[in-house]
Amino acid sequence: MRRRLTGAFVAFAVVVAPMGVAKAASFNVKDYGAKGDGKAIDSVAIDKAIAAASAAGNGIVEIPPGTYLSRSIHLKSNITINIQQGARIVASGSGIDAPEPNPTYRKYQDYGHSHFRNALLWGENVENINFTGKGVIDGANKLETGENIPAGKGDKMLSLKFCKNVNITDVTFREAGHFAIIVNGCNGMKL
Repeated sequence: MRRRLTGAFVAFAVVVAPMGVAKAASFNVKDYGAKGDGKAIDSVAIDKAIAAASAAGNGIVEIPPGTYLSRSIHLKSNITINIQQGARIVASGSGIDAPEPNPTYRKYQDYGHSHFRNALLWGENVENINFTGKGVIDGANKLETGENIPAGKGDKMLSLKFCKNVNITDVTFREAGHFAIIVNGCNGMKL
């Protein structure tokens, strides 16, 4: 479109966004109290950002560069966790959730396969979860590898049970403990 204004032509561009396409809401963990300084425990703030992103539906949890010491982080449905390059979620070494009871199968298989909640990040019966970014999830040699896991400790980095549609892209897992990623009864996993 052109208009003549005082002897000159001015061009106007018209941009039309596709109908029905909305940008996903973004939830920065620092807005929920995370420090990312490698000293403060940031898992409560990360959990709050996850809850807000899930409530918004398909929200993006942004983890900007920094070191985020964490206890157990609880996954919810319909979220993307974007661990940006230069960001690290690091196991704090204590405060990992207790394992759920499992007396039936515990006598037939090892501890790690009998319990799922004693993990740095875990989700059960959740769906549509994406992990993106070039960041790191780091056990920092603080996740266990044996059978006798002390209280407050975990042996898994990412634990998923009865989940659907989980995508993991470009994220690095380091020093995982017994398992980097353990998946049980899940559908639609893409790594």
